[in-house]
Amino acid sequence: MKIQKPFLCLCLCPMVLFSGCSLTGNSKTLIKQTLTRELDSLKQPNPEEAQKYISFTEIFSDTSEDIELSPELEEIFPLFFEDFDYEIADIQISSDTHASAQVTLTTIDAPALARDFAAAKLKNNILSAARKESSKASPSLKDDFLLLGELMKDTNYAPISSSCTIELQKENDAWELVKNQALENQLIGGLLACLADSDILPPGDTVQVYLDTFCSMDDALMASFLSIDELTEADSTEENSIANAIISQIHKVFQYEIQEVKEDGYQAEVMVSFMTFDIDTILNSYQAEMDVYLASADAVIDGAEKRQQKSRALLVEAIQNNEALVSNTLVIPLIDNGILWEIQMDDKSLENALFGDLAQTLTPEM
Repeated sequence: MKIQKPFLCLCLCPMVLFSGCSLTGNSKTLIKQTLTRELDSLKQPNPEEAQKYISFTEIFSDTSEDIELSPELEEIFPLFFEDFDYEIADIQISSDTHASAQVTLTTIDAPALARDFAAAKLKNNILSAARKESSKASPSLKDDFLLLGELMKDTNYAPISSSCTIELQKENDAWELVKNQALENQLIGGLLACLADSDILPPGDTVQVYLDTFCSMDDALMASFLSIDELTEADSTEENSIANAIISQIHKVFQYEIQEVKEDGYQAEVMVSFMTFDIDTILNSYQAEMDVYLASADAVIDGAEKRQQKSRALLVEAIQNNEALVSNTLVIPLIDNGILWEIQMDDKSLENALFGDLAQTLTPEM
């Protein structure tokens, strides 16, 4: 009995289709197994496992510094994968050796971490400048990485979800994840991109960190930041008392509010209104008391040295007793240097804008 060819073809087609579907289904199973094995290893990774997916030097794209990993640094790597989770949504096979998977990842809140890092680093730089530390003491790659670790240890960042595409390739009959910077960035919630974004801390936030850091300084640090310490004699108790009185007034009354932010490409201006003590009132009060003293017999009897001591004592008293406030406005310029928004003010700008001529206050005329 002969079998007709058309009938034979009809019988074979389902077999071929079934065979093709079977091969595709088997490949998808193997790919899913690979994804599951690799991504499961990141749920509670040890430092060695975590470093397979995080490049120490690529986290900060603006540096080429070579650092030897110490145990202190290695223990930071697993922190990037706190609350890490995933869900495989779809697998697509484009060829015998290439495939991709759509995956929903649960990762650390990278934008929040990057913002906190930028703010903390800016604060540290401001405090370093106030301490008059040399450029040789500027933060290193190690310092930056330790700062990231400190933030992740001390802050409970809520996990966030995002969708991504993970590429796979087949080598030696085994499917493997394509490990590159793109995958690294995805697995830590886009942190690499966030850290490289100069706008992660925009102009208004940059000025806020600057002024909040200024307000948080202790007396000695604020005096150094405003260069008041350079205007006083090291062996002069009276002049140090003047500086301390000024710093005390700043801590007591200084307040600020950001009124407006203007951005134009790589330049920006932040308008700040602030409340501080009225130096003119202080100096007028001092001068009135000084005039009374100079018109008295005591001024003649005291002599030049005691008159100078009296002058400084009256100035300290005028500063301490002052209750007059003044409201002013300051426009702070910034530029985007490709790494961050950088405030463009010289050392004297804040001092002169907020508190007038401190040199005049510290060295009153006799």
